[in-house]
Amino acid sequence: MSEVFSPGDKVMHKRLGGGYIKSVAKREIDGEEINCLEIDFIISNTRAYVPLSQAGLEGVRRPVNLEEIGLMRGTLLSPAADLEGDWKSRAKYLRDKLCQGDPYRIAEIIRDLYSGAILDKLTATEKSILNKAKHLLASEISLVEGITLNEAVGIIEDTIENKG
Repeated sequence: MSEVFSPGDKVMHKRLGGGYIKSVAKREIDGEEINCLEIDFIISNTRAYVPLSQAGLEGVRRPVNLEEIGLMRGTLLSPAADLEGDWKSRAKYLRDKLCQGDPYRIAEIIRDLYSGAILDKLTATEKSILNKAKHLLASEISLVEGITLNEAVGIIEDTIENKG
């Protein structure tokens, strides 16, 4: 059974982050009228149209709740996992994890890469993955807590910088 979305609903997209449903409307795609979710995203101030029938496959879901935000902060505070292998295998592993769209896995990416970022040991690719992960998680926190994206990024950075 597919989820019902309405204009104004908060949603998460596994690659584009948090946003708001602007409308549920018909769009012509390849000559066919298709019901689509029109979503305004907060990370890049962009709008995307997701076919309603594909919303679940595209990773469109409701944001987590406040309790789960607290659990994700706990993940940020937990000991970092060692990322083994060369930078290419680490990057592939981290991108695959990021593409799942799971907020707990995204928090793990941030936690695991942050110590390397502090020590200035990350490759440019790893820095890019860290930045994407921070913004995806921050967009979820922003929606749930009703704060700006920048405030949510600050919460993530403060949490991880003040651990231990």
